[in-house]
Amino acid sequence: MRYAKLFIAIVTMILATPLSASADKGLPYFVNTDSLAVRGLPSDQTYVLLPGDSRLLEDELQYEFVLPYVHAALATKGFKLAGADQKPALVIFVDYGVGDPTKKTRTTRFPLFGVTGVSGATTTASRIGNYVTATTSFTPTFGVTGYSSSTKEFTTYTKYISIEAYFADSMEGSDRPKPAFRTNITEFGESADLRRAIPPMLASAAPHIGESTAGFLTQGIRENHSVVKKFKEQVKPLP
Repeated sequence: MRYAKLFIAIVTMILATPLSASADKGLPYFVNTDSLAVRGLPSDQTYVLLPGDSRLLEDELQYEFVLPYVHAALATKGFKLAGADQKPALVIFVDYGVGDPTKKTRTTRFPLFGVTGVSGATTTASRIGNYVTATTSFTPTFGVTGYSSSTKEFTTYTKYISIEAYFADSMEGSDRPKPAFRTNITEFGESADLRRAIPPMLASAAPHIGESTAGFLTQGIRENHSVVKKFKEQVKPLP
C-alpha cells in the first residue's frame, strides 16, 4: 500500500498544479461573438453612441461605467468618436444586460487510484542445512480502480452586449435607416456581475466589431489575461 499512497500523492500534485498556477489569472469567461456588416464598410468612420434601450438610463452610473469600454472597443477597429460640432457618419446603439438565472446540474466523476494487478514477481531462496526457504516479492501495478461521483447544482447567467450601427444619412426623414453593422456578444457563466464581465467580453470581441464573422466565434479568456489588461489600458486615457 506504500506504493499506492505514493502514486496517489504524485497524481494529486500533478492535478493541483495547474489550478494553483491559474488562480492569479482571474475568472474564466467564454465569450460568444456574432457579427455582420455591410461589404466594404470603412472602419475609420466617425460615430455617436446612444443607448439602445431607454431602460439603460435608469441606472445612469452603470451606463457611464460601460460607455468607456465600448468606446475603447470601437477605437481598436479605427472608429472615431465624432466631435460636438461634427456630423457623424454612423449612429451606434449599445444595449447590455444580464438575463434571467438558469439552474443546472453538473455531475463530475473522480477516478479512484489503487493496485490493479501484478507486473512481475521476484523469488529469492536461501539454504540452511538440508532446508531450502523461498521468498517471493510481487511488484504491483497501479491505475484506475473505479470512480466516485459528485453532483453540484449551480446557476448560470447570460450576459450580453449588443452594438448596432446605422448610417446617419439614412436616418434623416426615413423610418427605415440603413444598417452598417451589428455585433452581438454573449457570455454564459455562474457570475451575475456584469461590470466584471464587461472588460473581458469586449476585449475578446473587439477585433470582430464592424465586420462579418463566420457564424458564432467562441473564445475562452480570463479576466487577468494580457489581452484584457491591454484593453483596460486603452480605457484609462479616454475622456
